[in-house]
Amino acid sequence: MHSRSGLAGPFDRHAVKAAQRQVLYTSVKNKMGFCYIHTGVIQRAKGYTALARLAYQTCGSVNDGFRRVSYRAYAAHHLGGLVLLPRHAPAELADLLEFVAAVGLRENRRDAQEGRIVDFAIPRQVPPELLLAVAAFVLLPFVELGMSIRIDVECPPASDGQPNPHAHAYLAMREVDRDGFGAKERSWNQLFWRDGGRHVRSIIAARLTLACAILCIDAHVDPRHNEAKGADTPELRLPGVLFRMYEAGRSVHQIENLKAQRHGKKTQPTQRHAPKVTPGLMITNAAASKNGPTKVAAFRQAFAEKAMEVGYALEAMAEEPPEAPLSLAATAVSFDGVAFRLKENCEAEDADIVVLFARVLGWPSLVVEGDAKIADLIAVAGASIDMFMVNRSPSPAVRHIISQTNFERFKAAIARADRLGIVAKLLADVAPGSAAAPPGEGREDVVAASVTEIDVEPAGAAIPAEAVLVQPGPEVSAEPDSEAGLDVAPSAEVIPNSGDRAAMDPTIISGPSLDGLESLPDDDSWQIKPDPNVVRQNARHVQAYYDRLQRQVAEAEEIASRMTNRVKGRDPRPP
Repeated sequence: MHSRSGLAGPFDRHAVKAAQRQVLYTSVKNKMGFCYIHTGVIQRAKGYTALARLAYQTCGSVNDGFRRVSYRAYAAHHLGGLVLLPRHAPAELADLLEFVAAVGLRENRRDAQEGRIVDFAIPRQVPPELLLAVAAFVLLPFVELGMSIRIDVECPPASDGQPNPHAHAYLAMREVDRDGFGAKERSWNQLFWRDGGRHVRSIIAARLTLACAILCIDAHVDPRHNEAKGADTPELRLPGVLFRMYEAGRSVHQIENLKAQRHGKKTQPTQRHAPKVTPGLMITNAAASKNGPTKVAAFRQAFAEKAMEVGYALEAMAEEPPEAPLSLAATAVSFDGVAFRLKENCEAEDADIVVLFARVLGWPSLVVEGDAKIADLIAVAGASIDMFMVNRSPSPAVRHIISQTNFERFKAAIARADRLGIVAKLLADVAPGSAAAPPGEGREDVVAASVTEIDVEPAGAAIPAEAVLVQPGPEVSAEPDSEAGLDVAPSAEVIPNSGDRAAMDPTIISGPSLDGLESLPDDDSWQIKPDPNVVRQNARHVQAYYDRLQRQVAEAEEIASRMTNRVKGRDPRPP
């Protein structure tokens, strides 16, 4: 075998190989977690603001200059949150109110883009006390790029009565330095646009799967479309107004169809595609949708150049047709521009070669099809450099090995971004290699205990679980000369004139489910809309301004007419 010194990754090669030799292969039935990953941009021109988004995440209250609104009615489902900061960020931004004030004061343009949002579901197998740690680990790649992030986790009941753990994140679009937020970093846009958004989805899904493996949880998250992973056609997402009509007793055929569809799924369980059983192993890019000739040729060329750079001999050249795979001499590895292939007699070093070359090619995560034993070798090799698979979870023995070799790195990576040490406290009693407690009886007690653990902190030491944007005390203005800003809501309900029906009556969205149906939140459930009173007042101002212009036009026309008559000697005025 050739040395991999030219492909050295950030891990101990000998430790990984020793861990791979300990693998005890076991066939297991993998559990795929529900995959929901949503990204977007907060655009003030469309009625969205960063302050409103942060209030929505933290179940707090806000006055952002458009109106006051409160999301405290949802606080029972909020399990905690924290701010993740890059290394060069000032430590005071780790405090929620300081972070919110810095975000709210930075944007001035009426059409400003105030940040990004990332929402994603977390597998149900993750215990409540570990949800925040998993969510923080998922977003660390974005923190390493320089993004400042506020993340919150919630666990409301789903339509089937089981927990629905998920995370909401706000990602700043501006670089941060010792003086606070600076200029916008435009290069980050390319990351979120790459592969039509599939690149970021694959990063999030792979890190969710890796976090579960490090915590010895049997779950994986596959971000590919349903056809690729063998799932049913996704349900049509219905707007909340249809559920409100149904609750009021009206007949809604869309909901009736949805009920029939769900009933059919219960009587005929979904037949998901298991990883293909083929000789050896095939590894592909999880973010790839279509591999055109240009992209395939570029991947083959990059693979060939890197292989020759580090001293591998190729058994086929990059210029040969795509059906002729590029094989590395004296290894079990070949690459055809779309997929890596490992022979049945491959060794641990071959798995190392694959994951490191996948990193060189810029792949965010892997789809591993084939022999379960070889897939476990890929899992052990990829875990140490965060290049993980999304379509399957490792065997129990390999999860234990991954936990033993990566748990401390897991904690240290989060601790660098978590300046208040919130996750460190949650992980204080978690040992590497210990299987996480599965959900079951007593889950409510665990949830209550985790909320207490996050909420009860010394003053100034951590962010409470029900941290709200509005705290009694001095207000923080969104504008230097404006009354808009963080404010104290008079009660736990939304101020009646907010103009948002869903906000005025939170039970419209968060009420009980109907025959197993869950009312999905509207896409604009946290959108800031104009206050009706303000709209009417603005309309009166516009009408008055229009009337004034009309009078000025009439006066100008009269003056012009008099001047014309005077020039023609027909001035009607008496001498």
